[in-house]
Amino acid sequence: MPNVIRILQLLLPWISILFMPKKSIRTYFPASLFASSLVIGMCSLAIPYKWWSVKGGWKGKILNDSSFIFGPFLIGTL
Repeated sequence: MPNVIRILQLLLPWISILFMPKKSIRTYFPASLFASSLVIGMCSLAIPYKWWSVKGGWKGKILNDSSFIFGPFLIGTL
């Protein structure tokens, strides 16, 4: 069940990109990628500094973080 939620969390926000104007996508996509890369950096620093813990160890953390960053965060930043 958690894998289904992760997949839906990754794919459902990408449907909303169909309703966005193409000009705004071209304009704001680089900024959205930059913001996502900053969050990826923060999440990668969270492992050695133990800022937060996730059940399932580092594998669960990578799956949870990537499904959020490349799904609702990236599209929501657009």
